[in-house]
Parts: sequence; structure tokens; C-alpha cells
Amino acid sequence: MISVHVMGSGSANILQRRNKSAIVVNLYLDDQKTTAIIDCGSKNLLSLPKIIFSKIRRIFITHTHSDHIQYLGWVLRKINRHITNGSKVKLFYPPEKELYLKLIIRAYFLGRIPRFIEFLNENEKAQLYFNSDNLKKIDKIQKSEVWVCSVVHRTPALCYALKNPNLKITFPVDTLAGFSSIQKLARNSLVFFHESTFPNKNKRWASMSKHSTPSTAVIDALRSNSNHLVLTHIADMRFGHRSLFKKTLKDIEIIEDAILKQAAETLTLESINFQIKRSTMPILELKNNKRTILVVRDLDTFNVKNGRLFLRRQSPNFTTQYIQY
Repeated sequence: MISVHVMGSGSANILQRRNKSAIVVNLYLDDQKTTAIIDCGSKNLLSLPKIIFSKIRRIFITHTHSDHIQYLGWVLRKINRHITNGSKVKLFYPPEKELYLKLIIRAYFLGRIPRFIEFLNENEKAQLYFNSDNLKKIDKIQKSEVWVCSVVHRTPALCYALKNPNLKITFPVDTLAGFSSIQKLARNSLVFFHESTFPNKNKRWASMSKHSTPSTAVIDALRSNSNHLVLTHIADMRFGHRSLFKKTLKDIEIIEDAILKQAAETLTLESINFQIKRSTMPILELKNNKRTILVVRDLDTFNVKNGRLFLRRQSPNFTTQYIQY
């Protein structure tokens, strides 16, 4: 079973000044759990159970903007307290930013780098210096392979995909959409977590800052033949709703509705029949014979078991809105 916990990349964070991103991936095999983290931007990571920190073996960093790595040092300190002797944590990152990451880590460990932290070797760094059309397999976690491609952003950035014989999950975070590398990496993904920072009306802003909109994210999903598209990394006040400063569930649902309608515009242009559906089930099974678009919320959990995908939401009073087509 694979469990994906999304921390700080969803519409709940529209109400904050900046997005905070972290995704925790748990792989279960023969009752032994291995945990990997994609980005360390959310303070929620620090509240994970001690057993999780003792099982973390990989940290995948997409890029080094502060909203994606600001809790990296704190997470490594927690791991240091709970990790078993001799175990190591491997960091993956754009190789151009290795020195910057080492400076951050030294600041949290009194000027030194602990032995349990493992950086990329020279061969791995050489592999990650590639152009945007190439895909590389950089790691293997149990029976799952980790593939990577470079993406277009204001700083060197990577997109990761987790792939095994039964499924593929792709995580493009902070990127300009529409490039063949992302679409090739995400080909036939079961779940495609795609950033959607700006609304469609601000496509120029998105292009200038190297981000995506709901419509461009949908195009990537269509061209990659992905099954379920999960829109993440939503901007804060760019929808023009003053009421967003109020942290209410109603405000979040208004934003989700707006984002889904913008995503539906692309489906309409593509002449695909779609329906916007609503569910109040705390655990929602997303049918694999139907394609889905939904907006992720903070602390959402996606469980993949026997090829079936389940969404679990933390909030007791919610309506899950999604597009099926």
C-alpha cells in the first residue's frame, strides 16, 4: 500500500500569505514501512509521530525556495533524535543548490553536517545536470522506482515520479506547465499532483513567475493520459475575494468551486463531457475508470491499495467537490 499525505499545498492555505509545501509518501511492504518526504515547507511535518521520523529514508527537494525548504533543518533534527544507529537519510535536490543546502543544514547542527545525512554522489549529480527533455531513474525504494525530470521555474527545479508495476504517482511542484518533459514523466499516472498557483485570468503572471493555472494543469493531465488530477499549491489572494482572510470552510469551498470551474473550461474546449460532483463521505473512492480533477486540501490523505485510490479528508464538516469526465 502507498499512502500520500499532503501538508500545506491545498486550498486551506489560500488563506495564508504564502503556500507551504510538503508531501509525505509512505510505502508499505511486508509490514515494514519506509517513508519519503517531498519538500519540507510545512510546519505540520513537525507534528508527525516519532515512529514516522524513525522510518524516513529519503527527502526529495524540488527546489530551494523558502516555502519548500524552510523546515528542512527542523525535520533533520527530529530525524536525528529518532533514527536508528547506522541508518542514513538520502537527500535528492537540484545539484546546483548543494552548497546552499549544506549551509542551511550546518546552521541547525552547530556548523557541522551529521553523518546520517547523505548527499548526492558525483555520478548522481552528473545525472541530474540534464536538459528538460530527458527523464532519469535516480533511486529505487523497495519495489518502486523514482524518476525525475527538470522543470521550468525561477530557480533550478525538479519533478519526481514514483513508479512501480501497478501504479505511477507524479509530483510537479512549482513549474510552468506545457512542457513535454512533465507530460512524458507523468505518462499514464494514476495520480498527478500538479501545481495551480494562479487563476486563468492571470496567465500572464503565471508565465512571468514560471507557475501554472488550472487550465494549463488540465492540459498536462490530458496530454499525459493521467487518471486523477489533483490541483495543489493554490495562491492566496489572487482570486480577489476579501473574505479569504476569514478562515472559514465556506470561503475554502468558494475557492474550490472557482478553481474547478476554471479547470472545466479546458475540458469544454476539448469537447469532453464532464460533471462537477459533490460528496460528504469522509473517505471517498475515486473510480479508476473515470478521470477526476479535484483541489487538494491541507492534510488530505490519498491511499492506494490494490490499484484503488481513496481520498480521506481531515475536516469533519466538508463537501468534497470534484470533476469527473
